[in-house]
Amino acid sequence: MNLSENHVPMQCQHVTAAKSLRDRLRCQPWLPLGEMWSVSMSRRKWRIAVVLLLLYVVTWVGGWITHAQEVHAQAKREHGYCAHVDWCFPVLPGFLVADSGYTIGLKHADDGIKIVLFYGIGSVEIVRLVDCKA
Repeated sequence: MNLSENHVPMQCQHVTAAKSLRDRLRCQPWLPLGEMWSVSMSRRKWRIAVVLLLLYVVTWVGGWITHAQEVHAQAKREHGYCAHVDWCFPVLPGFLVADSGYTIGLKHADDGIKIVLFYGIGSVEIVRLVDCKA
């Protein structure tokens, strides 16, 4: 079967990209997968998805780095010698769930899982979810 434009049924002659994907598939069942994706996903949605993805990556990497620096600085201020950030995971752009803490000598430890707000040049602990103070 030849799938050229000459063999398209008459009711499908005026189907354009502005029509729904269902109409285009009914009239052009050979529509490639890449074109189906681009028809269903507008440029605006692609831009939003890319911006959100970049915000998550920046939150994850930048938030982890700044939160680790702040935990180490806090431990150093309080004469501590062991600070750590075990893991961080972004839950929303700008918000991380982090497992971090520090130990000061043998007497005091401040450890736990917390929600951290990352604002670009620093981070702030918002809520402690699990508290492991000693």
